[in-house]
Amino acid sequence: MASDHNEQSVPPTSLEVVQEPKSEQADVAVNTETSETKSEAAPAPTPEATEVATIASEEAAAPEDAKLGDVPQVAAAEARVEAEANAAVASATPEETPQAPAAPATEPDAPESGVAPMPDAQDAQVADEAHAVAADEAPESAPVAVQEEAAPEPSTPAAPAPEVVAAPDEQDGSAAAEPGAGASAPAPNGIAAESAVDGAAAESAPPPRPPTPPAKTSVPNASVKVTPEAPAGADAPGAGAGAERPALRVELDGPSERESGSTTPVRSPMQHSASSASSLTRGGAVFVVSALETIASSKDAKRSKELRESATTALEMVRHATSPDAASPEPRVLDPRVVFAPLRLACQTKNISLQITSLDCIAKLVSYAFFAEDDPAEAAAPEAAGAAPSTPLADLVVETVCECFEDQLDERVGVQIVKALLACVLSTSIRVHQSSLLHSVRTVYNVFLVSRTPATQAIAQGSLSQMISYVFSRVPRKSKGAAPAPEEPEKETEHVTLQMMENRTSFEGGVERDEMLAASAAMDAPDLLVKDAFLVLRALCKLSMKVLGSESERDLRSQAMRSKLLSLHMIHTILATHMDVFTDSSVQIHSTSTGEQSSFVQAAKQYLCLSLSRNAVSSVIQVFEISCEIFWLVIQGMRTKVKKEIEVLFNEIFLPILEMRSSTAAQKSVLLGVVVARLCRDPQALVEIYLNYDCDRSALENVYERLMNTISRLVQAPPPSTPSSSTADPAAEARSSTPLHRVPGGAPGVGDAEVLEHSGMPLEVRLKRQSLDCLCSVLHSLVLWLHRHVDAEERAAHAADAARAAHPAVEEEVGAAMPDDDPGRFENAKARKTTLLEAIRTFNYKPKRGIERLIEHGFIRDRTPTSIARFLFFADGLSKANIGEYLGEGDAENVAVMHAFVDLMNFDQMPFTTALRRFLQAFRLPGEAQKIDRFMLKFAERYVAGNKAAFANADTAYVLAYSVIMLNTDAHNPQVKHRMTLQDFVKNNAGIDDGRNLPEDYLRAIYDEIQRNEIKMKDEVAAAPAAPQGTFATAMAAVGRDWQHEAYVRQTEGMASRTEVLFRTMLLAQRRAGSQKRALADQFFSASHMEHVKPMFEVAWMSFLAGISSPLQDSNDPDTIRQVLQGFRDAIKIVCFFGLELERNAFVTTLGKFTFLNNYGEMKSKNVETIKVLLDIAHTEGNELRGSWREVLTCVSQLERFQLISGGVDQRMLPELGRRQSGAANGARAPSALPNEEVAQAGVSTEITVASDRVFSSTPSLSGEAIVDFVQCLCDLSWEEIQASGMSDNPRLFSLQKLVEISYYNMSRIRMEWSRLWAILGEHFNQVCCHPNPAVSAFGLDSLRQLAMKFLEKDELSHFKFQKDFLKPFEHTMRRNPDVGAKEMVLQCLEQMIQSRANHVRSGWATMLGVFGVAAGAPERVAVYAFELVRRVYTEHLDAIVANDSFGDLCVCMAHFGKVGTQKISLPATELLRTMVPDAGDASDASTIDKDAAPAPEPTDQWLPVLFALYDILMTGDDLEVRRVALDALFGLLRDHGAQFTPAFWDTVCQDVLFPIFNVLRNRSDVTRFSSQEDMSVWLSTTMIQALRHLVELWTHYFDTLKQRLAGLLELLCACICQENDTLARIGTTCLRELVVQNVDKLDEGRWNLVTDAFLRLFRATTASQVFDPALSSPNAPMGQTERRHAFKQIIVKCVLQLLLIETTNALLQEPAVYAAIPADQLLRLTQALEDSYRFSRRFNADRALRTALWNVGFMKQLPNLLKQESTSASTLVHVYLQMQTDAGRLDTHQQVSARFLPLAEEIISVYLPLDNETQARNIAAWTPVVAQVIDGLATLYDMPNTEPATKEQCTRTFYLLVVELLDKIGMAPALALPLRRYLTVVGVHHGLINLAAATERTRIREEEQRAAQNHLLHATPSMANLLVTPDRSNSDLLMREAANASVDMLPPRSPMRSPSQSEVRLAAPEQGA
Repeated sequence: MASDHNEQSVPPTSLEVVQEPKSEQADVAVNTETSETKSEAAPAPTPEATEVATIASEEAAAPEDAKLGDVPQVAAAEARVEAEANAAVASATPEETPQAPAAPATEPDAPESGVAPMPDAQDAQVADEAHAVAADEAPESAPVAVQEEAAPEPSTPAAPAPEVVAAPDEQDGSAAAEPGAGASAPAPNGIAAESAVDGAAAESAPPPRPPTPPAKTSVPNASVKVTPEAPAGADAPGAGAGAERPALRVELDGPSERESGSTTPVRSPMQHSASSASSLTRGGAVFVVSALETIASSKDAKRSKELRESATTALEMVRHATSPDAASPEPRVLDPRVVFAPLRLACQTKNISLQITSLDCIAKLVSYAFFAEDDPAEAAAPEAAGAAPSTPLADLVVETVCECFEDQLDERVGVQIVKALLACVLSTSIRVHQSSLLHSVRTVYNVFLVSRTPATQAIAQGSLSQMISYVFSRVPRKSKGAAPAPEEPEKETEHVTLQMMENRTSFEGGVERDEMLAASAAMDAPDLLVKDAFLVLRALCKLSMKVLGSESERDLRSQAMRSKLLSLHMIHTILATHMDVFTDSSVQIHSTSTGEQSSFVQAAKQYLCLSLSRNAVSSVIQVFEISCEIFWLVIQGMRTKVKKEIEVLFNEIFLPILEMRSSTAAQKSVLLGVVVARLCRDPQALVEIYLNYDCDRSALENVYERLMNTISRLVQAPPPSTPSSSTADPAAEARSSTPLHRVPGGAPGVGDAEVLEHSGMPLEVRLKRQSLDCLCSVLHSLVLWLHRHVDAEERAAHAADAARAAHPAVEEEVGAAMPDDDPGRFENAKARKTTLLEAIRTFNYKPKRGIERLIEHGFIRDRTPTSIARFLFFADGLSKANIGEYLGEGDAENVAVMHAFVDLMNFDQMPFTTALRRFLQAFRLPGEAQKIDRFMLKFAERYVAGNKAAFANADTAYVLAYSVIMLNTDAHNPQVKHRMTLQDFVKNNAGIDDGRNLPEDYLRAIYDEIQRNEIKMKDEVAAAPAAPQGTFATAMAAVGRDWQHEAYVRQTEGMASRTEVLFRTMLLAQRRAGSQKRALADQFFSASHMEHVKPMFEVAWMSFLAGISSPLQDSNDPDTIRQVLQGFRDAIKIVCFFGLELERNAFVTTLGKFTFLNNYGEMKSKNVETIKVLLDIAHTEGNELRGSWREVLTCVSQLERFQLISGGVDQRMLPELGRRQSGAANGARAPSALPNEEVAQAGVSTEITVASDRVFSSTPSLSGEAIVDFVQCLCDLSWEEIQASGMSDNPRLFSLQKLVEISYYNMSRIRMEWSRLWAILGEHFNQVCCHPNPAVSAFGLDSLRQLAMKFLEKDELSHFKFQKDFLKPFEHTMRRNPDVGAKEMVLQCLEQMIQSRANHVRSGWATMLGVFGVAAGAPERVAVYAFELVRRVYTEHLDAIVANDSFGDLCVCMAHFGKVGTQKISLPATELLRTMVPDAGDASDASTIDKDAAPAPEPTDQWLPVLFALYDILMTGDDLEVRRVALDALFGLLRDHGAQFTPAFWDTVCQDVLFPIFNVLRNRSDVTRFSSQEDMSVWLSTTMIQALRHLVELWTHYFDTLKQRLAGLLELLCACICQENDTLARIGTTCLRELVVQNVDKLDEGRWNLVTDAFLRLFRATTASQVFDPALSSPNAPMGQTERRHAFKQIIVKCVLQLLLIETTNALLQEPAVYAAIPADQLLRLTQALEDSYRFSRRFNADRALRTALWNVGFMKQLPNLLKQESTSASTLVHVYLQMQTDAGRLDTHQQVSARFLPLAEEIISVYLPLDNETQARNIAAWTPVVAQVIDGLATLYDMPNTEPATKEQCTRTFYLLVVELLDKIGMAPALALPLRRYLTVVGVHHGLINLAAATERTRIREEEQRAAQNHLLHATPSMANLLVTPDRSNSDLLMREAANASVDMLPPRSPMRSPSQSEVRLAAPEQGA
């Protein structure tokens, strides 16, 4: 087992034969059909020929392409050999003439690839501890006969001889024997002689009978005794062989001798007699008799008694046994050993004729199964009885034949040796295994090497190939079917195992043979056959690893070279024909020591890989080529078994050779053709390479990615300045020049091999072509992998569906069977590996940053020194120099990591220099002395810890380590001139061991080792010497030197050494790891998913693009261009399949650039081919091109331009894309060069024209997503063409035409897809139709019209809007295109549609009406045209419009016309709107328009559009008259038809139509619709006021319906009242009063509550509370003048508004109906608001300081006051209280009213009394009416019957004296006289102080006198009478009140639009004395 191999063993370097115990051989029965005799009538084929033919026929069962080693017919070759030999050898007697061997019928074919060179590297024996490679100095010499070791007899040393290819397992070594004493006569033609003998035998033989199996009979009467006999002196065949092997003496003895105590092996002749006799009874004994007679009569027989007697005895036995006389009483005894004895002795002679005869006879006897072995049970009986074991006859036969080989071998003897050994190995009757098998193989191998004629070499090579093939073909394995049944039963004995085979000390010594012979157990037959195959393969691998000398490398005919090539050829043959032996897991080799078993490939791969590592770096092209063939077979068939080994070979040898500059182009060509090209053509292998190496974190290199990058670089390599003169294919040249007759291998590349071999390309060009072929093959393989798995998935899906349909129960089982290939896992693994590599690259640049990234991503578990050290120690790819720098830092963390790092090394019991090597190979020492010192201290401590007895202390190791480093630098640095001597080194280390000297021998050993073997890094390679430059002398010294070859050899030596070290390290790691970890590490993932193609392409797409772009640019070769374009096809197919946007754009863009359609003068035929490919890609991959359609369509556009120019059109008339013209055609650029005639013809060919048209005609087959991308790209291109055309009269509109064309093609698409398409097309038509070039816009409109007409042919169901959408560009054009002609053309298009397609218009009405509405704002000519169209549509198609829900659009359209500045359009449009009142009959009529249309809407639903249209006109119309008409129409319609509106509809009307009219009152942002402040003022003063009055009237008219919206109306009125505009405020209050007065009888308590709330809100909103803000009146407050003025303005406005509100309240409460209707509680709430207003104004007027401060800061020009507000609010309060007090219906409120009124009355009188008659006359005038009203009201209390007496008494006590004091004011206030008189009278009467009757009488008398006086005056002077008339009290009061309020009187008259802020408002007159 491979794991049991000793770690220090060295791989063998020569053919090895393992000798097995000869008594325990196993055999395998192979079912072959053998001819045992010849027919009398016709000569039958010889048995050996039939045997060989049968074996060959078995081999023929293998595939034809797997058969190797086709050799010429052996018989013909033997004839040539005999002819050549007869010319040099004298003729012999007829009886001594040997018979020619029969040729095998067929042989396995020769391998298909050539032999490749091998490196000039020495065999390395690497000690694992030191990691160094020592050279194996095995001498190379000519003919390689086996130097067999003699038996351990010191007296008989083996004589030296030239080395023959030796099998080290063969220990019976002997020197080449001297020729025999007797000279043999020349032999006649052997073939003729044999034919004559065979013909004679055929004539004398009995008639043929059917063959019968040999029967085993027993003859007890006689036995043949074979005893060893010492050779006789000079007759001994050789000194070496004769001394070791006893001669056979054959005696016929009776049974008595069997019972003697002799220890000589005794064989019973009866055990073989029957089978042997039966094999020769049918005429076959003739050749035996002839051969024995020839031997007996020879001169050598006469000289050798032993030979003569044995020949005579055997002849008699044969004659007796084959005698036809059946009546003979003696039993027929025929012992094979007796017959074999003379043949063996004859072979030991040096007589060529006898050797030929004997060998020929032996071969035939083997073929006739004459030497068949005993049954194992019977053969074991004598041994069990105590007899010594005998050598198996098969081994004796093989040994005898092999001994005939010698250095100067006669060609005829060589042929016979090959024939005999081939018969032995292929025989099914004898067992040739292990040592005998290897001896046979070795001998045939040596015959090939020493042969001088091509015929003999061909025979030997073919026979060797057939023998090896047979050995491997008989290995039992499952894949081969039923294993051959073993001939021997299995025994319960210990196996001879691989453990025994590998426990040896050398390849040439005898230890292994002794161990093998000492093994007491035999193998089972299957194990034995496996072992045979392994031994043969191992021997061939060791042979192939022999080092070639420089002479051998130059001489392909040298034996060393032929030996290497033949061994490699045989290895290739094995792998090519018997790969199943390696891949079959049932082929196992067992280990008896561990009880484990290992697979065949596990045991063999180390030898196979080492052989590859040494030969694959060879500079000999033949060795290199066959090594590449072997490596390819390993990849192809064994990649699942040798995963890690393939990685090492790729990364260390094959990829570096492709990348190295020193490797030759021939090597790279061979490697590309043999390995890379085949790998690239194998999709399965390619994908698995990526999965197992690029996605494996343990594989540091990305093999696939690196390979692709390397190939791409080779493709892009610049052509050499001096191209090679060689044009031959290196692989073909290697095959033709090899010394082998048929070498393995075919051409590099299956498809292009012959083309490449005969193309006559220079080698460098061929290399680029091969690299390109590989890149394209990779792309094609990926596509094949995609298609294969896509098809497989489809088939699997169909099968699964069928299975589910047939067996629903198995659905779960089908779904559960998932392959162990998860693309997601590999993708994650790849990402993880990429992260790791990036972190490692970071470490190699910045170590500390790299460590941080490694920890961050979890590659280092934590920040502990141990974790970091383990990663640095075990991870691959880290820079050794950066490791040293990081560990050498002086930080505590770095020092701790360094200590942990060194602690990972084990130096226990290790030599000092070995330990130092291992230490220094883990990193590179930094240059700083302090860092080195820290390293050396830790090394010394670690070394002494593991080797305590080595030195006295660690200081010794520390100093010695420094000294050794200095010695290493001194000895190997070329700049050091004076080298350190041994004495210097010893002197330097004197007394370092604690004062003592180290032993001088110890230091000498260290010195010598360092001198021989430099301490350097594992991967350190010496720099290649530069080519000499300088003087003539140096140049002459370099003549003849191949600097490139020398650099290559130097580099490859390091490569091979590193590879072997890696293999050994890998083997050790596998041994240390458990079986589970080893299986996990070696797990090979088989690819089965197509998703792997995506990451494979992503990692290499740039290499693909660069690689296939370079030849497309540089080459003009049609085949190359065709191949490159196919590569582009495959790449684009991949990127399209996986949706890789970036990659797709890159490839398609690159392909588009290579069309050269923008540079006609440079176009060639390859550019035309590129155009074809691009168009074909559009056809095949259109569904996935997405944004890359732009490149395709650009190509088509440029192609059309190219075709027009080729047809004679002036280039200046066809603007070029990307070059925008500034003007018309006369400003165009100068024309560029025209294409040549050939390109022009190709460009306008039918093929290209059809392909370009197919781009558009095939669009219906595109998917929904693809057609969207297509249209988008075509629109972009169209716009680019238009922009490039500028204002040209002949703009380029090709793409725009194609847009219309594809729209026609795709009319059948579903509506959903068309909606997405038109979103793009519509936007493009928007741009086109608004283009400033009239020709462009006209064409766009016409194209749009055509499409619209086509779309209108398709019926549209109701509630869809596609027609609406596709007509939108007309509206956009009408709105955005300033050209009047374009606007008119839009109207013409619509008019045409209405005339021809009106019945098909559905949702399109909305867009058409929208277009007409936009046209209303166009110039008058267009507007009139549009209005006429609208009139016509309204008249003729109103029903259709209503039925298709476009009535609202019609109203909006009319509104647009109503807002036109020209009254001849606006007024008719507005009037037309008023007539568009929906009728109940409209719905019934509309239902007949279209059965598919939506149900007719409710009439109320049709009202809204009309109302909205009128609203729009009155809100935004420019003409005042139009606004008036619209307003009247709006409210007139509502008033006339409102009765049929539902409450819900009224809510909608109020919310959406009516209230928004007044939004300007609530939302100041609405004023933005006015162009100026003046416009707003005009609108407010006219339309707004009129609308407000109409609104109140409408509310009054439909109050019962609209009462639910009363709150909204009140809120609107409040907003109007609160305006700063005095007119609006007054109109608002007026409307509010009218609303209440006119609807007073309809207000319930809830509505009154709303009204009262509105008043309260108004009072609160108009109270100027901020007047008391101290900051406002303080001159030092931080308030700006602007802000202060704004605050003053607001205060004045609020005061005026509140005064207006008080007056409105007063007027409203003066209405009897209002007072009677308002609830008492609401009235009291209202009086409370009035009282709050009174208190506010009273407080302000009383605060003289505040008023003065405000005056000082500029509030007013005079001292402010709120006298009128105070007096008016008080007057209103008094009036309401007195009215309520006297109201008999509100008795429940009297007490509450009295409680409010009396304090108010007292306060009013109390305030009035102190007023000065002179200084406060104005105040007196203001308050006098109020006081009079109060006194009159007090008097009324006394007159009321329901007033309580207590109240009257309280009034008297409170007011009587105050009233008396008022008498003083009568002079200034005459109006008080009458109220005072009444009051005093009422009080006097109430208290009984006045006689009421007397007072009444006096009053009557006074009145009569007064009337009389008046009558007198009337008669005298009428005018005076008028003056004397007493004015009405109310009039006088009003006059007094007006006179008292100077602030109001002094106000100038206001215009309706002047606000209080615009006039100087005087709140109070200056007070006298203020």
